[in-house]
Order: sequence, then C-alpha cells, then structure tokens
Amino acid sequence: MSFPLKDDYWLQVRDFLLAHTQPLDAILAPNEFMEFFAGNYHYNVTYRLPPSHFEYVVFHKAMLAEIESPIGLEVLRTFQPIFANPVFVVLAKSLPEGLPPVEKLHLQPLLNYFSAIQSQQKKLVKQPRYAVTMTTYNRPNCLRRSLPQILKLGAPVVIVDDASRPENAAENQRIADAYQVTLIRIPQNRGLPNAMNVGIGYWLADLEIDWISYFQDDVDVHPDLFRILAAIQDPVERPLLTGRDAAEHPTFATSNLAGHNVLFKRSMPGPHLHAHRDYWTGVMPIPSPYLGAPKLDGGKSGQGADEDWWITAWSPQSIAKQGKYGVCVPGLVRCFQLIEEGSTWISPSDQRENGQIVVEPPLKNLAISTTRVERETLQ
Repeated sequence: MSFPLKDDYWLQVRDFLLAHTQPLDAILAPNEFMEFFAGNYHYNVTYRLPPSHFEYVVFHKAMLAEIESPIGLEVLRTFQPIFANPVFVVLAKSLPEGLPPVEKLHLQPLLNYFSAIQSQQKKLVKQPRYAVTMTTYNRPNCLRRSLPQILKLGAPVVIVDDASRPENAAENQRIADAYQVTLIRIPQNRGLPNAMNVGIGYWLADLEIDWISYFQDDVDVHPDLFRILAAIQDPVERPLLTGRDAAEHPTFATSNLAGHNVLFKRSMPGPHLHAHRDYWTGVMPIPSPYLGAPKLDGGKSGQGADEDWWITAWSPQSIAKQGKYGVCVPGLVRCFQLIEEGSTWISPSDQRENGQIVVEPPLKNLAISTTRVERETLQ
C-alpha cells in the first residue's frame, strides 16, 4: 500500500517524524511509513520485537487491535507522548526538548483503549504453558529411562535424534511411538547445537508456549520440577533456570526463593536448561563451533559443543551479558550417565571408576538440597 499523500493527518505525522527522527531510527508504525522511513516496522512484528527495540511508536487509533496488547501497555508505561492528532499518537523512548504538551483530547482514546485491555487482563489469570525438547544420539537405553520421567512433568515433548546409527534410530523411534511422542530425525549428524535449534524452534513456532525446558537424554528428573520452577521463574528477572548444578559453573551467591534454596550462576550446565520463550529467542540460533559437535576429533583440543556456555554466558543476549544471574535449583535434575560406548565425545568431567564410566541407579526420591543459605540477596 502506498502512503496516503492526500490525507492531512498522515502527512502531519510524516512531517513531524522527518523533523525529529534520524534516518534509521527504529519506528513502530503502519507499514505505509516505510516509504519515507527505512527504520519503520509494521505492527505485525509486535509478537517478536519488544518495545525497547524502538525509538518511536506511532499508534493509529483505528489499528490498535493489530498491536499485541502487552506491547501496547508497555509502550504506554515506558514511552512519552510527543505528538497527537485525531488519528495518530506518537510516543518516544526519550523525550525531545522543546515540544509542546500533547492535547489530552487526542490522547484520551488511546488511553481508554489500553485501560480497558488492562482491566480485562486482570480478570484473566493465564497459567504458563510449558513444553520440552529432548536431544538424543545413539543412546536408546538412556532415552528409554529418561523419557517416562520427563513425560510425568505433564508437558508436551519433542525428541530430536541427531542422526543416530540406523539400529539406534529405529529403537529411538520405537520408544517415541510407544509413548506417542513426536520424534524428529535429522538425516545427517550436525551436532548438538543444531539439534537444539531444531527442537527449541519447534516450540517457538507455537506462541502459546511460554517456557521451554531442554533436556539431554541421560537425566533423572524430579516429578515436581515445573511446579518448583513456576514459583521461582520470571520472564524478565529470572528467565533462565536449571535443575542441575555442576562444579565447573561457579556459584556467585545463594538465596531462598519461594521456600527453595537456589544458587545464582553466570553459566550453567547443558543437560537441563529452562527458559522463557523470549530468552530462547534472544540466544538462538545456537552456533556450532564445528560440524557435528561435540566430537573427540573436532574443533580445537578439548572443544565441545559449547552450547551451554553460549546460552548462559557467551551470547550477547545471555543472562550474564544482561548483568543478571541464572538460577539453579540443585537436585531437580541429575545425569545418570555422562557418556556411553559409541558416543563421539568424552568430557574431562566424566565420572569413572577403574577406567569405567559410572552409571548411577535410578533415583527413588530425588532430594532437593544445597549448601546453607549464605546471602539472601546479591551484593
């Protein structure tokens, strides 16, 4: 659609923006404004991009239903109105100097619309929806043990088989079919980061899914994992959690949240990572250091897949780079077998006795324990 050059209200907004914006400023506005502003984004992207991405937001008062309500409410909370006419309201992240106050007559319909939306949302208490991604590779015995435990969490599951050998792939499919679980088989071994991208992307396509838990195939899982994490998680302040602790990931502080002892981390181990969909979106795609990672003969000496480091600490959008901490609730998830014959990777941290890999017995009661709480809040 072309810009309505004969409509005075549209022209007023265009001229105002030309006078007060830079050529590539991010502007959320009807698509017609792209004819003049290369940094313009259509309302349709509000399911994906947060208000903080934009410098300016242009509300067309007859098109408010096209904007995701949480985005609109956040814009009104964090932006300042700088221009309004009978059709449009323009808001800015930073208030330019020397502008006259916006006429309340033109602003009020916008406020009334989102006030009504906010009232409706308060009446509707939406329970978070969870989903699970599992990856597996040549370890059907592990999958056979872990899958029933994960299914008891009550969330839908997708399994990604990273091109296991034919006999193992067939057994993995039989296990998935027995439990009526979707299995995606990658035709060529591309590595753990790629398998995670496939499985997590599978759930990100469903906008109703709020939280995605990722599990490797050799874990024992506490049946109350989601109930416990639900009391601690927060999409903004605590968007990344894990139920497994690991010595190679230091603890910076401890606390008690919702009655559970927790550890604050800047990095966390890969066998279990639980994150809000917005967090997953920010760190994906997870990069592959080399094709098929992790492999003994791949990459630099000792280089694994590094997917856990990217997700938790190395990505520019990671929790560490946000200046926050991931939250570990230790004891909810445990690896019962870190490696087995036929695997392509042997980590230096693998547990061995007399040269043999330790395979721990199934857990009857997975206790939740940690060290004594040392600090209630981070310094």
